[in-house]
Amino acid sequence: MAGANGQPVPDDSVDFTASAGTVPAAVQTNASGQATATYTAGTTPGSVNISGTEVIDSASGSTTVSLTAPGYTYTGTWDGQTVTLTRVTNVTVEGLPDETLLPAQLDNFQTNDPEYTALNGENINVFTAPTEFPGVDVVHNGLMGTQSVYGTWTFTPPSSGATVAALRIDESWFLKHAQTCAGRCKRVPLPLTKRGGSVTGFSC
Repeated sequence: MAGANGQPVPDDSVDFTASAGTVPAAVQTNASGQATATYTAGTTPGSVNISGTEVIDSASGSTTVSLTAPGYTYTGTWDGQTVTLTRVTNVTVEGLPDETLLPAQLDNFQTNDPEYTALNGENINVFTAPTEFPGVDVVHNGLMGTQSVYGTWTFTPPSSGATVAALRIDESWFLKHAQTCAGRCKRVPLPLTKRGGSVTGFSC
């Protein structure tokens, strides 16, 4: 901090704030007019704005730092395929206005993040919430009773290998072979994917 004539201003208070993580609320300037604060990063990667405001004259300044992920990985199995999850700030997904709980869960959650290793091996609920999370599915262990820790992750659902053409048995084939089946054939819904939905087929 410098005075009107450029001289350092010692023992002046500077208030610090950060958009994520923690930083001391107030720091006194030293003999050189400098205030130094130690910033402790949060766990979510991204841009963080750190600002300081001098108390007496309300002079202020800010800087932006970019945080990278600490190398933790999050995976699970969806539709028989291993998917990579991206951790996001925990959200009560089941409370969002456009959320839909999908009929199947993410299987075998795995991570090396010590905050969430208690969930390793668990099957976790999967939601869609297209307004808040467009284009991705959302993994969140809400609606699962009391949990040791709650978290939220997203992933891009892989394309399903199942197709309507592969699942549907042509009706003409059914009519041709109905007598051979001796009345044992019937129409049944055949599931498409873990996201729900079905087509009509025949089972004998």
